[in-house]
Amino acid sequence: MQSSRPVLTIEVVWKRAWELVKQRWGALLAVLALQVIVGIVITNFSNSISDALTPFFSAPLKMISLSPLAPLVPAVINYAVSLLIFPITSLLQAYASVGAIKVFLDILRGQPFQWGRLFKHELLEWAYMVALANVLFYLTSIGFMFLLIPGMVLSLGFTLSGLVLVDKGLDPIQAMKESWHMMRGQKMFLMLNYFLVGIAMTVGTLLCFVGLFPAVMLSMLIAPLMYDILDQASAPAVTREEAPQLTEVHAVEPSGVAMDIDPDSDTDTDTDLETDPEDASDPDPSQTS
Repeated sequence: MQSSRPVLTIEVVWKRAWELVKQRWGALLAVLALQVIVGIVITNFSNSISDALTPFFSAPLKMISLSPLAPLVPAVINYAVSLLIFPITSLLQAYASVGAIKVFLDILRGQPFQWGRLFKHELLEWAYMVALANVLFYLTSIGFMFLLIPGMVLSLGFTLSGLVLVDKGLDPIQAMKESWHMMRGQKMFLMLNYFLVGIAMTVGTLLCFVGLFPAVMLSMLIAPLMYDILDQASAPAVTREEAPQLTEVHAVEPSGVAMDIDPDSDTDTDTDLETDPEDASDPDPSQTS
């Protein structure tokens, strides 16, 4: 039995992504603008909180500041602050993520761009996305503490969770399970795509930022495209065995006895209608007038 899991290739994913960038660059630009604005707001808020909490965290880190690890102190403080304030920033981040995912799905399925898809969300799907963002953030943070590898594996495996949550209306745990199942055997492929996207962004930046925006738009479509391909492959197909069988039709005589009306079947009725070969022979010429 052959597996229905598709074999993803760089050529297939990037060719389709580039076609979508050329056709739907306006919708992608709107999503990018929203994400940039949200990112600026979150960064400014995080910096202000970080400045206020730096003295609080500096005291326990005095020993580190006197060691060769002193340059890491600001990064440790920022990370500690992010752990504390993420539940707050996730409210805005999740709201923007729901809108972005809706637009991505519309792009993949040929639907026209609508501003309402970016900003009008149901309370439940927003709450689900907030919960999902927090679970993934703290789970992957714990994974990154263990030599980075577990955190990378978790991040790659749960990449499609948000897409599954919005598209199929699942709760966060179900969305994570579905994403992990869909990404089995695809994590290294996704990492390779992100590596190539990084190269494309670097080249685009060096070319006077001319190719930066197309590269960013490509990076935005990698995960949605993988989700669309994997989801279509996992959709149950109606096989010949599963197809509904046609029932044999019978005609019912007035007496209530079913009579097979199949012309090719051998029935008693057909036997009674058969004539004896001798009776079918030509009549005796002497009996004719």
